[in-house]
Amino acid sequence: MAECSPWWRRRAREEIGYDIWTLLPIDTCWWLHALATTDSHSAWSQLATCKVRDNTKMLKFSSTTSEIAARYQCDGKEVPKVLWRVRYTGQSLKARAKPSFKTKQQFKRAVELHLNWSNRIPTPFVSLFDTREHAVQWARRHFELGYDDVFLLKIDTAKLGPVFRVRYLVQDSDIHTLLPESMYNDEFLALRKISRRSIIRETFVSCSDEYSSEDSAGRTSEESNEDDDVFAG
Repeated sequence: MAECSPWWRRRAREEIGYDIWTLLPIDTCWWLHALATTDSHSAWSQLATCKVRDNTKMLKFSSTTSEIAARYQCDGKEVPKVLWRVRYTGQSLKARAKPSFKTKQQFKRAVELHLNWSNRIPTPFVSLFDTREHAVQWARRHFELGYDDVFLLKIDTAKLGPVFRVRYLVQDSDIHTLLPESMYNDEFLALRKISRRSIIRETFVSCSDEYSSEDSAGRTSEESNEDDDVFAG
């Protein structure tokens, strides 16, 4: 990230209410400098309404995909600081499909496919849970299916890309699912992947314990190599 003169950031923080510099790509530097020297209230207002969660992630997508994702993603206040992910054999932290939305209908269709448990078409989402209890229940279900290497991941949402809340999508965006509300009420979708650096703790879930026990070989985000994007499945 290019260095930025402190007064630019102070001006942006005063006008917008938060430090937007960390959310902007490097090639926006010249534009932010120009904006900081103007008193155009409309220009600052337009910047303030941009729904960007992590623009460094969004740069990897097409502009149309980014715009459509931004239309539906949660803003920072709507996302819990921590979410939970269940990982087991064959389950990667990277979605099986790359995000590519040309229309809102394509985005909605991708969400509907993701919520269809019998679907075999790859989607660009990775599911997470708001509550640890639900995540543990999901982990135990996979023990019953024969998996013996189930892990519970505690995720720092500040280090994720765009995040969507399933309940909001179903209620407000004309997205349909046959799942009962109890199954998706606390479910969130991360776009494309869960980066390794977002993992706070990896815990082995034991089928004999009431909850779970931390694996002595478990990783934390501080211990992991941040150049590694995802765990293998």
